[in-house]
Amino acid sequence: MSGDTVPVLSVRAQLGRDFRAADDRSGAEAVVIISSNIWRSRYAASGDVLGRKVLVNTAIPATIVGVMPDGVRFIDFTDIWLPLAQMPGLAAQRRDTRPLMMIGRLPDGAGLDRVRAELSPMAANLAVAQPETIQDIQPLGNLLVEASHGGRAPREP
Repeated sequence: MSGDTVPVLSVRAQLGRDFRAADDRSGAEAVVIISSNIWRSRYAASGDVLGRKVLVNTAIPATIVGVMPDGVRFIDFTDIWLPLAQMPGLAAQRRDTRPLMMIGRLPDGAGLDRVRAELSPMAANLAVAQPETIQDIQPLGNLLVEASHGGRAPREP
């Protein structure tokens, strides 16, 4: 995730820190934030987990800098987060590869209809500027809670 994603989600690490802008740049030391689930299951909820070196996907050595609060899963069942700039192979990906999702906060008083209406001309401008890679691409605007549950809001228990 990009360095400013955690504040956009209005979440703070329960232990340690969130990503900093300096973490999300090429050449920065690789750091990770882990879920509270991983913290409890692999590290016995130890307070000294911060600063530990781990291998991410058996390839990327990284330092644990934070632990997310209970229940934070962010879209899917992710248990470990890297800054976007640390994503393996990101710089070498073709322009028409789309492995990323963008999130943002709705402006005060704005609904999804307004956001969707504002995204459409942006997409059209991109299609003109990059026709070989952005053809027939339409932006989707969903609430994060809907995106996390297959396009629908979760049911109350």
